[in-house]
Amino acid sequence: MRRPYAFDIAVTDFLKVYPELVDQAPHRLGDLFDADIFPSVEACAELFHSDVEVRPVPEAGDFRVAMSAEDKEKIVTQMQRKNDERVTQVTSECFDRAYSAISNMVERLEAFDPDRRVPSFTTVWSATCVTLPICCHR
Repeated sequence: MRRPYAFDIAVTDFLKVYPELVDQAPHRLGDLFDADIFPSVEACAELFHSDVEVRPVPEAGDFRVAMSAEDKEKIVTQMQRKNDERVTQVTSECFDRAYSAISNMVERLEAFDPDRRVPSFTTVWSATCVTLPICCHR
């Protein structure tokens, strides 16, 4: 059995208060409240995950066996390409998640009708800072 990490403990603590936060959301968000964007506790729990994998980052010049210069150059090129691919993938995933969340927020703000109600700063802040992380996973 693995030792619980601070992340796991924080998720458990959050899930304990999550139903109360959802119950408070209509009051805090006013007209901006949309019950459809708040997942169930079970679905919310599935949104949180962590995976720790400890591996050394290979360096192209780190070879401990004898080989021909041609073979070494092929391996160096392959390692550099793989490392570049990993960096590109991680960067793209981060960008895609941020773009999706911000696009969702832009759609909601464009749909906002200021003539219906002028929200207080607290309401807009709550709608952005509380709802945005949940929208990231839609």
